[in-house]
Amino acid sequence: MTVGGERKDGGVVLLYKNKNKRADQLDRDWEYQGVLYEDKRDGLRVCECPLLIALGDPLNANTEWVLSYVSDKGSYSTIPGRDAEGRERMNALFVGHFDGKKFVPRFEQKTDFVGGSFAYQGFYDKQSGRSYVIGWIWNNIGSIADRTGGDPNIDGRDGATSLTLTKEFVLSENGQYLMVRPLPEFASLREKKQPRVIIKGEKLRLVKGQAELVFEFSWDNGREETFELHLTPTHTNGKKLEFRIGNNGIELKRTWVTSNQRLVVYNAMPTKMRIFIDLDTVEYFADEGRWSGTIRLPDASKEKRIGTVEGIPGRRI
Repeated sequence: MTVGGERKDGGVVLLYKNKNKRADQLDRDWEYQGVLYEDKRDGLRVCECPLLIALGDPLNANTEWVLSYVSDKGSYSTIPGRDAEGRERMNALFVGHFDGKKFVPRFEQKTDFVGGSFAYQGFYDKQSGRSYVIGWIWNNIGSIADRTGGDPNIDGRDGATSLTLTKEFVLSENGQYLMVRPLPEFASLREKKQPRVIIKGEKLRLVKGQAELVFEFSWDNGREETFELHLTPTHTNGKKLEFRIGNNGIELKRTWVTSNQRLVVYNAMPTKMRIFIDLDTVEYFADEGRWSGTIRLPDASKEKRIGTVEGIPGRRI
């Protein structure tokens, strides 16, 4: 078991072990094993809600593991907690080696480039050989003023009130990145597909506020090309989520945000994009989860949700 800890000189992940094997005995007899990992970067003070999960047989010494936690400034409020684009408490994700006592990372990436999901928990399933995870979704990207655009009709204080799609961790074939992707089994749970091509300039109205969008790209390296899609909520006075792929990478703008900061994955040029819309929540998965992001609308409800999808004229779609 891992537990997040706070201290002035850096956040820590603590490791505990239980000698009991039965699930009904795990409410007692936990023994402290020591500090599994510590992080002193960027004014970090807490490694909150840590997750340690195997990417294969946990008894195999060659199996790699994932360590994930929320990067938090803790109770020391004078420590800056944002990155350059307004994202707070980003969920770090490390792939590396665990010898039963210490974790040594091999590489790091972000679980969610938007910063809208966090505190992932999960388990390795021996029967299927897969690692399953699920996280919280919140609307706390930036300050309340940022999230609401100063609109007094939008509350903007909603925290962790819903969950992400269930996902799996899959290490890429070259071992250089981790894919965080939705379970393919979800396809069997969906209603009958109604294929629809989104035409440039067309506004596609989402009657039920739900959709799964799939885009495939074949980029011409000799030309400057962009892909742009706008998702318009029903309650932000026409202000939109602007999703764009171009020379800078994958960009997301919340145009109701005061500073209109971009949420960016630099230099990412995916060949496939899946976008899941569920009322007030949007989840993005590029190249089978190599890059993914989650965002939830402010002051959301069944009535206050994504209302239309629009491909932008002059942009590739």
